[in-house]
Amino acid sequence: MSSEATQSADYFKLVDWLHANKKPLQAIVIALLLIGVAVTGFVVYKNQKEASANEALSNLKVPTGAPGTATATADDYLKVANEHSGTKAGSRALLVAAGILFDTGKFADAETQFKRFLQENSDSPLASQALLGVAASLEAQGKKPEATAKYKEIVDNRPSDPVIFQAKSALARLYVAQNKPDLALKQYEDLAKGNNQDSWSAEAPIQAEELVAKYPNLKAPAPAPVPTVPMTLSTKPVISNAPAVSISTGSISAKPSEPVKPAKP
Repeated sequence: MSSEATQSADYFKLVDWLHANKKPLQAIVIALLLIGVAVTGFVVYKNQKEASANEALSNLKVPTGAPGTATATADDYLKVANEHSGTKAGSRALLVAAGILFDTGKFADAETQFKRFLQENSDSPLASQALLGVAASLEAQGKKPEATAKYKEIVDNRPSDPVIFQAKSALARLYVAQNKPDLALKQYEDLAKGNNQDSWSAEAPIQAEELVAKYPNLKAPAPAPVPTVPMTLSTKPVISNAPAVSISTGSISAKPSEPVKPAKP
């Protein structure tokens, strides 16, 4: 059988198979179309939702402190966060709301919202800012051990994060307040030797000096090096008028040298 005849036979077999399985194939095609429509619709909906959240957030005016300006409150930002949860704009609104609460002295409420941000956006690039906000809120409430633990969490787990410098400075401050100057000095020294351009690193050497001045035992002065005197050997006899030294048990005494007398016969 020629190749053309074989191809024709295969073609007719395919046609017969398609005809026999027409309904199942139609169902598969329809299912694929529905999935495509659903995915497209979800993307469009998500984009529209994000756009709506961005618009709502942009309509709020960030507090500037300038007199006579109408600014948004923490409640306004929380409203955006609640109505547009699951969006990037909504998460940003939540973080801004927490910051406003902190700035207005509502530290417990600020802590709650910072923690909420971490729960809802644990993988966000802004999570470290929220963690710093939790620590600062705890410190502002006088909860020094809890705040210390949060700052230390940043220092230990986020060494490459930009908030590390502020966290180290705050951790040192809390160590001083808890009478742990040795731990505080370590943080200041780490900041000072980093050669970074942030204000916390720039102030660290001064703070370290002040700490050492207050606690002199933190850094004992290094012992002075003992000078080494080179030893020289001489074959010339040494003539000295120094007193002769006689050694007796338990004591060392000196007496003038006397000439040696000849023995009597």
